[in-house]
Amino acid sequence: MNLWPRNRRVLLFLLVTLLAQVGTSREGAAAPTEVFEFGDFVLYVPSDVPTVRGILLTLGGPDTRGFVWEGGFGAPTAELEASLHILGQELRTLTADHGLAMLGTSRHGQGALPNQPWSDEIIFKAIGEAARISGRRELVSAPIFAYGISGGTAQAAGFTARNPGRVGALLLKAPGPPERLGSVEALAVPTYMILAEHDAIADSEAVMAAFESNRRAGGLWGVAIEPGVPHHSLTPGHRALTVNWLRAIVEQRLGAAVQDPLREVAESSGWLGHTDTGISDWTGYAGDRKAASWFPSQATAEEWWEFTGREDARETDSSQ
Repeated sequence: MNLWPRNRRVLLFLLVTLLAQVGTSREGAAAPTEVFEFGDFVLYVPSDVPTVRGILLTLGGPDTRGFVWEGGFGAPTAELEASLHILGQELRTLTADHGLAMLGTSRHGQGALPNQPWSDEIIFKAIGEAARISGRRELVSAPIFAYGISGGTAQAAGFTARNPGRVGALLLKAPGPPERLGSVEALAVPTYMILAEHDAIADSEAVMAAFESNRRAGGLWGVAIEPGVPHHSLTPGHRALTVNWLRAIVEQRLGAAVQDPLREVAESSGWLGHTDTGISDWTGYAGDRKAASWFPSQATAEEWWEFTGREDARETDSSQ
């Protein structure tokens, strides 16, 4: 008996079924895992980033896991909560554009991660665990860009002061007074503080005193005071200032290749700004350079000038 016609039909049926299943699995397959939750932390790694080049470490203040997923920040107002979610979307875009990962934590507020060396160890252990569960071993030695909000600013600033060789930049929103630095390596970390004019919580006078001390010592520090807003605010202009400054710093500090160390930024390569003398590049600045805020680029200096409400009196270098 010739069984081939029957067997052939069976084989063809099995082949068609297999191909259909393969096609379905490809069309319906989920994207590679981007979010990894472990303990008090959550990691975001954009799926199209082949090798992570740096880590955006977010400390609050609010529950900064909200920057990674669509969970709550625990903000005191609905308006701030909504604005933080928008900022989270913008930060995730930034990480994807520049090959970064982002780490958020539920350990928010000064009591959860106080400004102590043992808090640094919690962060480093979290990064090690993030590398293990995500399979991204490069996280263990990746440079860190620290972003602290309100109650998270003390640890963000202290972490940077104690580990300056590992930190690419420090950004502080509505901060408590940061350290007055003496280390040349720590002063070389570009730092930006964004204050609220009507802040009834943070000690803005002490913050400004620390800024002036670190700037006098040669620190690459800038400060912006947003007019007319309280401590618990996050305006569209504030979000733009945050993301654009981070983007400029990341582009300057990351090397051409993944394995390259952080690039140094010369103080004289930046722009300077002061409310009394306007903004200019280093060469053309007419005021006291050590009293002015430092910015990584002309664009960030101009954005600062507009953000602080002085766009009508802008003074820039005439050669630009």
